[in-house]
Amino acid sequence: MSSSRRFARELALQTLYGTEVGHRTPEDMLGETTARIDGLSEWRIIVRVLLPLSKPAIATNVILSFIWSWNNFLWPLLITRDPEMQTLPLGLAPISTAGRRL
Repeated sequence: MSSSRRFARELALQTLYGTEVGHRTPEDMLGETTARIDGLSEWRIIVRVLLPLSKPAIATNVILSFIWSWNNFLWPLLITRDPEMQTLPLGLAPISTAGRRL
């Protein structure tokens, strides 16, 4: 599968997951009406109410992105032996770790 298709799939899944979390959050938990009564602006409602409620969804998206990126690195690392056949992440790995001791 090409990298653009993988990126599109990952983006679609992350967007779907984020919207589902938003839709499944009960309106009483959002506290939007209470925040409006307290005089909070739109940005304050997002930062103070919606962002803390969506932290688990954001963490899940970060973890899934890391796993998918790692799989894009690990599988070609195991399969390719010839440096001519390596993918871009494999080719850049020695350059990015040059001068560092592991």
